[in-house]
Amino acid sequence: MWIVQTAIIVNAVRLTVGRGAGGDVSDISLTGNWGAISDAIRVSELIPEDMDADTAADDYCTYMLSNQRRAEIQAHGHPLPCPEWFARP
Repeated sequence: MWIVQTAIIVNAVRLTVGRGAGGDVSDISLTGNWGAISDAIRVSELIPEDMDADTAADDYCTYMLSNQRRAEIQAHGHPLPCPEWFARP
């Protein structure tokens, strides 16, 4: 959990660099991140036994943080699927 928490905070700080006053902050606000924050609790209980916490946090943050997901899509040229281990049925 602390890896995900730290990643969300660091990501929000990184996204604010260079933004002027009055800019759109919906992607870094508590409201904008509430889904990722609250869902982290749910998925922390779903991490496969053969997966370490670092890999699970990377999977989770890469998919759940929209700017990270966009970067992966750009790098691979196709939509990033939700990792099966935490996808909702």
